Amino acid sequence: MKELFTVEEVAQVLDVHTRTVRRYIKEDKLCASKVGGRWKVEKDELKRFMNNEEIIEHFQKKQDDILLGLMEGKSEEKVTLHTIVDFKVESEEEIEKLCGRVCNTINKVENGNIRFQYNYNKETGIGRFIFKGDSKNICKVVSVFEDYEI
Repeated sequence: MKELFTVEEVAQVLDVHTRTVRRYIKEDKLCASKVGGRWKVEKDELKRFMNNEEIIEHFQKKQDDILLGLMEGKSEEKVTLHTIVDFKVESEEEIEKLCGRVCNTINKVENGNIRFQYNYNKETGIGRFIFKGDSKNICKVVSVFEDYEI
């Protein structure tokens, strides 16, 4: 059985609004099919979409903007925690599993005001996660990485 993602899950992975995901589907940039009246995206299709050069550039710029905001101290919240986690893996499948665990954890946090960006560099084997949010929830999400420490 193929792994399917909802529009909401795709939006979370891409750190975009659900309307943006629906626009990608409407513009045929992201292939999806209706299942039970709801759009679903296959895992392989999401991977294809995320490996598109235009999309990679878009998200790299977004990641750069987050880092620039971090360095300039731009935040609307009283306390905002920014965390960057670089994670070296042996295979793309390993980083995909980790990304899934991160997404599941983010979906479970209370009053989740967490934003994150994810990028995987195939050449170096490094997945980079950038998190922004309140300290309590960021700590919960970052705890996912504890299982992988040596």
